[in-house]
Amino acid sequence: MFCGHCGKQIDNEAVICPNCGTPTTNSAAANYAASQTAPANTTAVQPVQSSAPASSSSKIVDTFAILGLVLSIVGVLMMTITGLVAILGAVFSIVAFALNKDHAKKALVTAAFVIAMVVIGIMFISDIINYIQYLTIINS
Repeated sequence: MFCGHCGKQIDNEAVICPNCGTPTTNSAAANYAASQTAPANTTAVQPVQSSAPASSSSKIVDTFAILGLVLSIVGVLMMTITGLVAILGAVFSIVAFALNKDHAKKALVTAAFVIAMVVIGIMFISDIINYIQYLTIINS
């Protein structure tokens, strides 16, 4: 007997071609193989998909991450007077990162923290420049 797919010669009782794996037209061998491998009383088991509601921990992480991001953005928009807002944004981001066990909101939390740190860094540099200008005016 020859395989109908690859054309190689195969055993007359073969169920599949050993060369390409294609099932053969040998129904007697296929029925025999199926009766030997399959249990007599089988039932199909379908996987159960559950859509579990978001846990309260996930909601808290969402809240803190969003608060951190919003406060960080407010810190960018009002940079000169919102040092406290940027610090609060960083704090909320750190809390959200600590509570984030499944790391589902990692990008949001990271963005909020990075923005807050940039604002704090810019404010720190601005304060240093202002202090240097103040010292030069006093010493003049």
